[in-house]
Amino acid sequence: QVHLSLHRHAEAVADCTLALERDPRYVKAYLRRAAAYAHQGESGLATQDLRKVLQHEPNNAQAKAELHRLSITPQQAAAEAAAAA
Repeated sequence: QVHLSLHRHAEAVADCTLALERDPRYVKAYLRRAAAYAHQGESGLATQDLRKVLQHEPNNAQAKAELHRLSITPQQAAAEAAAAA
């Protein structure tokens, strides 16, 4: 979490990967690594981690919201924001 808040995304990915090697069911590590991947522009890798979260916790609202955010185009995001306003 500290690496993410300091915008040290590569370090966050490395830390989360190490944690997941030790415990492949560590959902928070998948979520944090997905966030780091997303900040690096690696939406495919972020999506993979978010899907892994949903395998372990099918009702995880954060993973569902992030998957939705990653799957929409900028135009769709603008339209959704305009509709919510």
